[in-house]
Amino acid sequence: MAGPTMVHFMSWISERRRLQEPLVIQENVKQFPKDLLVRLLGDIYELQVCILDPSNYGWPVVRTRQYCVLRHRVKTAAFRMPFKEFVRYFRRDSTIDYSSFFVAPLEEQMDEIAWAANRPTSLADGNNVEGKPLVFDPQSKQETAWDAALTRTESQYLQGYRKRFGTLKAFGLGQNPERHPHHSPDLQKLPCAIANAHILYSDRDHRWYTPRELSLTQMFPTYACFSDGCECTSFQRDRCRGEGPRRRVSTIAQAGKMCIHSHPRSKHLWETPA
Repeated sequence: MAGPTMVHFMSWISERRRLQEPLVIQENVKQFPKDLLVRLLGDIYELQVCILDPSNYGWPVVRTRQYCVLRHRVKTAAFRMPFKEFVRYFRRDSTIDYSSFFVAPLEEQMDEIAWAANRPTSLADGNNVEGKPLVFDPQSKQETAWDAALTRTESQYLQGYRKRFGTLKAFGLGQNPERHPHHSPDLQKLPCAIANAHILYSDRDHRWYTPRELSLTQMFPTYACFSDGCECTSFQRDRCRGEGPRRRVSTIAQAGKMCIHSHPRSKHLWETPA
């Protein structure tokens, strides 16, 4: 714990001792030393710990986190049951897999491919994507427009992932498969989006997630089809100010200032004026 964030952590601890809220919930990686919380706050709070992962509650994305629940010893009543036992009542199997997140309309898909194909390092070099299918046909195994728009490095990483971890999984093409692999654990669940994942590519579908689809995988309600058909946020607007698909997608992404920077186009999207 003697790292650059220790000062911030101790500041947080001092605030908890000063404010003494009735209930405090701290979320962190599962390696976080919970004994440290006991040592620093145990005289004020009773601590319970459990490990939660979205994939255990119906959402096919792996993001394992440790939740520490601190109950004030004076301001609250005692726990009725262990927290890790309580959360078991909410476990459920997922009825979808990571391919279910591919819901972007055609216009959004074409805009994404155009962006990728026009990158200076793209193998398509702005061409060679016209006439190629958007949807992969396992029978013909024809290259899709998505595949054709990859860069040489992304294509090499994809081959490296296939060789090392097998086909049909999801791979982060911004991560070297030999040094820092980022891939799905199985054929149902996605890995958590990380800052350096770059393009998150599904080998089963021969395409990657658009910025809005990637946000959806992290439970941002960017498409109405995942919120019972209701438009509950500005992300779900069909039309925004300005003309053209790039303007529309940029404005939608601007609307929430989401903290998802995995996709290489995300920084551009956040900074595009509304």
